[in-house]
Amino acid sequence: RTIGLPRGYRITGDLQPYPGWKNPAPLLRESTQLRNSNAALYKLTRPWLQTVDVELFPFKNVFDEQVNGFLTPMLKDIDDHPLVYWITVGLNYSLSNLSRLQESWQILFDKDRLYRKELDLGFDPNTFKAREFTSIDDYILPLRQIVQHSPSDHNGLQWRYLDGSVVFIFKRILPITYKEFVSKVDIAQAVQMMYDNIGGARLPLRRDSKGRIIEQAERDVYLPQPNWMVLFGGDYIDVGKIERLRYTQNQQQIFWRTVTSANQSATYDDGMVTFKRVAGGTLVEIVARQEFALPTFWKVVNMDYFPEMKDTLVSDAYVRFFTRTMANFEAVCEGRDPRLGQRWNQEYGQEGDLKPPIEIEQLKNIFGLVSGFVKKWSNKSDATPQQPTDESGYRHFKPSHTPKRNVVRSFFGDLSDAIQKDMRLLRSGTQNDKT
Repeated sequence: RTIGLPRGYRITGDLQPYPGWKNPAPLLRESTQLRNSNAALYKLTRPWLQTVDVELFPFKNVFDEQVNGFLTPMLKDIDDHPLVYWITVGLNYSLSNLSRLQESWQILFDKDRLYRKELDLGFDPNTFKAREFTSIDDYILPLRQIVQHSPSDHNGLQWRYLDGSVVFIFKRILPITYKEFVSKVDIAQAVQMMYDNIGGARLPLRRDSKGRIIEQAERDVYLPQPNWMVLFGGDYIDVGKIERLRYTQNQQQIFWRTVTSANQSATYDDGMVTFKRVAGGTLVEIVARQEFALPTFWKVVNMDYFPEMKDTLVSDAYVRFFTRTMANFEAVCEGRDPRLGQRWNQEYGQEGDLKPPIEIEQLKNIFGLVSGFVKKWSNKSDATPQQPTDESGYRHFKPSHTPKRNVVRSFFGDLSDAIQKDMRLLRSGTQNDKT
């Protein structure tokens, strides 16, 4: 799909399907992909959902063996039994939703627990000609001129709509000398240092005579913006850009233009960052044009019918985002790393490394509790009165034809007894309080 087939290629061999071949159902395939989209969940469930001959291939982890022995008898023969098929699909979606819920919590309240997304560039920068790089600043500078004539809103932000996108300018003078600031904050990494950046890639393409980057390609991944959009199914913002840099004695600038979005999350994410020497410190100015894809809910609830509310949400979101971006620049200048998230342990699963990510341990505890709970009731329901031994020392049991019914009856019977006991204790406690 990326480079295409060679010209005049020839097919050798039989293209007929294998006898008895059956493609996986689309719903099963989709649900499995969603379940495996989380790396921790994929590593966790991979040994659970496949049939294994434990005599030939014993599990290294006792817990994996227990869960596998619990799940695989229920999920086998998926092609022949519709109920098994729907149980598997439901399990896949449930696991993916559990993962999504955990990720949403981390995006909103615990960002340092997220894992950074180390990706490739996602496009070939060599397909862009030199004039496409040199024209970037010619595209951005008129936008800067337009937004400079826009009045400031209640947050002091200058911005306006442009064909459905938002164009804005954000300025802040940092009390740090220009010389010190540019010596510690690399203008070529200014976009990667912005708030809520969770990964990507950067590739320098051309340098000047002093070794400074003047052209580069970049891919940036950000958390859903605003973060609360994740509650409505908002996706990560994933954009590929080509960039051009300028240097003068008292000013450094980077200009960028979006050329691709792997997940179609952005139509526009173009802009520029300027570091400029001014009296009292360093002026950091950010100009950008942005238009991001909205979740389905917000497409249905068209905020254009509520302009005052929409303007307030837009302004507050940008002021909050770029105020924290300025804090990131200051952190870099002070020698601190402002990047969000943590890196995956590349040695996980290798010989000598037995410490998995904490998310896997949490999920194992949950599944261990559930599987142990079910096994407890199953064993309890299948129990029969003690039988005497025969002359060979064996005990004989009559087969149970309704073990699942016994499980359900035993469970709900004990649950009813527990509720009644709690009610009696509650009544007795209330009477004692009245006394």
